[in-house]
Amino acid sequence: MQRPDEYINKFGADHFRHLLKKSDGAIEFELEKCKDGIDMDTDIGRIDYLKKAYKVLADISSPTEREIYAKKVAAEQNVSITTVNAELNAILKNRRYQYSKKEWTRTITFADKRDTINPEANEHRRESAAEAGIIYYLYNNHDACGDVLKKLPPDKFVTSFNRRVYESLTSKITDLQDCSVSSFNGEFSPEEVGKITEILEKYSELGIDAKVAEDYINVLLNYKPKEKQEDISDDDFFKKFEEMRKKN
Repeated sequence: MQRPDEYINKFGADHFRHLLKKSDGAIEFELEKCKDGIDMDTDIGRIDYLKKAYKVLADISSPTEREIYAKKVAAEQNVSITTVNAELNAILKNRRYQYSKKEWTRTITFADKRDTINPEANEHRRESAAEAGIIYYLYNNHDACGDVLKKLPPDKFVTSFNRRVYESLTSKITDLQDCSVSSFNGEFSPEEVGKITEILEKYSELGIDAKVAEDYINVLLNYKPKEKQEDISDDDFFKKFEEMRKKN
């Protein structure tokens, strides 16, 4: 068995972190680590533990796994699952808002910065971000592949690189093939595989669930190539985005 340092030297630190995050043992370990230095026999201690545990649960990308561990934490701490889910939803909602705001700022600030792997992303940052989010969601939720494909055929993708990744990933899932990052080596260059790993790493912090994936799908379905973007302020942009989410 390879030691962690040997694995990192061979495949890279980002790939190793992604592998670790997908490990069930890692989740158990992180939840136990939340108890370090806390007196679990006191109410204040339990509250401090739960605040830390909620952040660990929010980091779990798979909705099914998140639900399982949320129920476990709720039962262990004698807290209702409704309360746990409310706390998780608040964290995830805030993360999505902060991420959207950050991406919008980056779009304005770095409008001229070219993505050499996916150059079309420079002109279609919102659509490219939605495409990457869908790729991440399917990578971690294979059972949703059929429904997503029905709603979003590959030709609805705006950028060519993300479309290729989407086509490859959905084909692997449909045919029950290996979908690990290394499985893309035969179809994509090392630089492109690095870009795929970057997508998975970048979106792992957002806790993308079925509702967020649906929002991303709607971004692509509503895309109009010749439609001129409104020149609006950041605050107005986020207000309109939230209004769109509520309508959907």
